[in-house]
Amino acid sequence: MPRWQHFKLRLLQADYIYARHDFFPILPRLNMESAELSSGIVFMAGPIYTGPPPTVACSANPTEVFAGEPVNVTVTPSNFNPKRTVSYSYTATGGKVSGNAANTTVDTNGLNPGSYTVTSTATDNHIKVPPTCTANFTVKEWPAPTVSCSANPTEVDPGQTATINCNGSTAKGNLQYSYKASAGNVTGEGPNATLNTEGAQPGPITVTGTVTDDRGKTASADTTVTVRAPQAPPPPPPPPQASKINQIAFPKAYSARVDNTAKAILDDVALRMQREPDSKLVIVGSTDAKETSKSRSRNLAAQRAVNTKAYLVDEKGIDASRIETRTDGIEGAQAEMWIVPTGASFNEPNTQVTNLPAAKARPAHRARHKAAAKRAPSAQ
Repeated sequence: MPRWQHFKLRLLQADYIYARHDFFPILPRLNMESAELSSGIVFMAGPIYTGPPPTVACSANPTEVFAGEPVNVTVTPSNFNPKRTVSYSYTATGGKVSGNAANTTVDTNGLNPGSYTVTSTATDNHIKVPPTCTANFTVKEWPAPTVSCSANPTEVDPGQTATINCNGSTAKGNLQYSYKASAGNVTGEGPNATLNTEGAQPGPITVTGTVTDDRGKTASADTTVTVRAPQAPPPPPPPPQASKINQIAFPKAYSARVDNTAKAILDDVALRMQREPDSKLVIVGSTDAKETSKSRSRNLAAQRAVNTKAYLVDEKGIDASRIETRTDGIEGAQAEMWIVPTGASFNEPNTQVTNLPAAKARPAHRARHKAAAKRAPSAQ
């Protein structure tokens, strides 16, 4: 407090004093009055009360931040002489703070998570004990980044590829992506990567995607791609086989004549031969038990096969080289037709190729054969 406030110059002071005293029963009641005039210099030795002392209040905004985010500190003064300039100074238990105004900013870069205090002092250079105030703020732990990964498709054949997608997020900064796989080869540096399963064994492959933020914090997630076992090639189709497609009967004993009923059947056989030009036909002639008991049945089975072939060749125009005649030991007055596709063989047991020439057939067939030979040039 300025020293001159203890000295006052008093030019004139007038005082009027009135007193009333009662000394009953010794003396009667007395009334006393007086007046005083004075002047001079007054010295006051004790403290002088001049009003409430100056104070300050501090506040921080925000009170919770992540490292690197600023904190604003505001100082509000009270009871200072409005004619004087107030200046401010600051200290902090963490971070960088400076300035002499009523507002300042705390730089929190590099601060570890925790609580910190900023202290401010205010003065107008006329205060013996400048008032102070404090404001607190907290630096929060930066959350780690997060990531989730998926694969498309989730199942592949050996050697195929799959797309890996990882979706990462971070509270601040950028993310770097990296990948690794338990088998195969994975490439990519961003949210999308490619898994190549070349050389991988059948089974699941685990792909791990990792994100790293600017602070070096990481997060990882897995996804799975299954390599299917190689499928065995389909078995080869069975080899073509000869098959019986029809037969004709010779109802009259010891006859090798192809009648009209047999011709109708042979017409269908001829159509089959025309639709399958690469197939061959085997005709197997046979006789029944009654016919084998007489001498004239000799070569009867062969004649039936030869006569059947003659009808197909002479009447239906089937190439003779595509038809083979045989005989067998089966009992029955008949001739069987077997179709033999390309690549197949006729392996029916107990059959023999007949050596009976076509000339040995019945005269009616020889006549038709000659007639067909005469018509052949005009048909061409």
